[in-house]
Amino acid sequence: MLLLSVSSLAICQPAGIDLNTQVNEQLSGNQKPTGYPGPAVLEKPINPEFYVLGTGDVLEFRAWGRLEMQQVVTIGPDGYAAIPTVGEINAAGKTVNEVNSTLQSMISRIYPHSEVSLRLIKVRLMKVLISGAVREPGTYVISAVDRLSELIKLAQGFYEPEQVKDLPVMNRTVDKRRSSRSNFDYEEWLAGEPFPSKRNVSIMKLDGSERRVDYLRFIRTGDSNYNPILSDGDQVHVPIIDKEGGRISVFGSVKDPAEFEYIQGDCLADVIRICGGLTENALLSEIKIIRFESDHDSTREIAVDFIKTYGQKIELKADDRIFVREQTEFRLKHGVTVEGEVNFPGVYPIVQYKTTLEEIVKTCGGLTNQADLQRARVIRWSALEYEDPEYERLKKMSIADMNEMEYEYFKTRSREEAPAVVVDFKKLFVDNEKSQNIFLQDQDEIVIPVQLPTVNVTGNVNRPGLVSWIPGKTTDYYVEKTGGYSWNARISKMRLIRAQTGTWIKPKKNTPVEIGDTIFVPEKQELNYWQLWKDLMLVVSQIATVVIVVQTVR
Repeated sequence: MLLLSVSSLAICQPAGIDLNTQVNEQLSGNQKPTGYPGPAVLEKPINPEFYVLGTGDVLEFRAWGRLEMQQVVTIGPDGYAAIPTVGEINAAGKTVNEVNSTLQSMISRIYPHSEVSLRLIKVRLMKVLISGAVREPGTYVISAVDRLSELIKLAQGFYEPEQVKDLPVMNRTVDKRRSSRSNFDYEEWLAGEPFPSKRNVSIMKLDGSERRVDYLRFIRTGDSNYNPILSDGDQVHVPIIDKEGGRISVFGSVKDPAEFEYIQGDCLADVIRICGGLTENALLSEIKIIRFESDHDSTREIAVDFIKTYGQKIELKADDRIFVREQTEFRLKHGVTVEGEVNFPGVYPIVQYKTTLEEIVKTCGGLTNQADLQRARVIRWSALEYEDPEYERLKKMSIADMNEMEYEYFKTRSREEAPAVVVDFKKLFVDNEKSQNIFLQDQDEIVIPVQLPTVNVTGNVNRPGLVSWIPGKTTDYYVEKTGGYSWNARISKMRLIRAQTGTWIKPKKNTPVEIGDTIFVPEKQELNYWQLWKDLMLVVSQIATVVIVVQTVR
């Protein structure tokens, strides 16, 4: 049985023991460690199957059965842990589970029918070295569960460009051939790029092996595989960017476009991950790689179908530039608004120039029994985006300066509330005439008013208002129902305004009035007799003048 304590897993200083003394007892070496991190903060519970023990780890040993014992033991500098009445066990370099199994075997031989458990209650401190382009290189004390990011934080982070330029740097000589490359400004690149090489962080192990870590990938993606847990005696080195190593640039439909240091072995999928991955509107079939030729000036274009090559490793070269195009009109939120007499009014998505009026009305649950198809209309608000230059010109003119046709056009356009599409709802939904089944556009508004079996009589009648509609009746019938014309009604200028089209017509005796129509009776203009007398005298005097001139000429 194995128990693993998380709550008690902390680095703490025993009472009465100086920290430096404790560290020096646990760690070998002459250089004084700095940067004690304090209690270890775990990112997750330690897995005893994988945690490798070392000098300074504190374990709690328990046995029950024939042997009853509880003992706290510390792994010594020699890697051994001594357990009274049992013996010493070589624990360093082994996992908690492995040591627990060994102890079980040892106890079984000495004390049959006994069970044991081993619990890690305190992780060890260890000494690691960091050098290179960090603000405070040196030796630091960290815990056995700390990652590379913790060490970089203790070293106060990477050098800023102003500080890096004072460090001794190899290969600082500017290559004029590269700096003269087309569209490549070496000085600008040099000034704008952080000098520490975050993609080539080196971790040297005690056994002499070396691991290269792309720490930038951890920064930009959060992938902990690129933020490894450090081990006893690790030597971390942050090099300076190789100014001849080249760049990788990624533009277009990626979540976080960027330009960063190129490292050997970069492939297309990797750099896209560094940029946060592709956006939803990325055109995967047309990814372009712009690559410099051997003359460092001319380029060639490499087209990549990311769908067909998925899973393949497409290697990149220094200074490659990747362009990820976006799909045109990707998931554009085209929609129309439906108001009035349908079963489910609201806003509905459409495919522009493909969804028809009939389809969207069916989507809304169809028309109600009260739908007034005579007055129903489609308003195309998108048409307002297109300016009418003639109307704009006339708006800046005075009416007195307009000719007759200009005035009529201006008057008609001024009365238009919104740009309506010519469509006859009655022909479409009653007569099934498909020529009226128009294609809808984004922002269209479909208005289907409630059917009111009335006629509106307004103006100079005795009792203006709504009159019940009766098929076939003319204007005389509805005027009579409102009490007839008032004393100042200008009957000759009476107009019938059609509900469906909004057109004004001069009704005849036999013109039928339709549902929702409006009968408008204007008022007689009051005569100014004095002005009329003056105008008449002016005309008479002008005629008299003409007659006298004619007689004189004779």
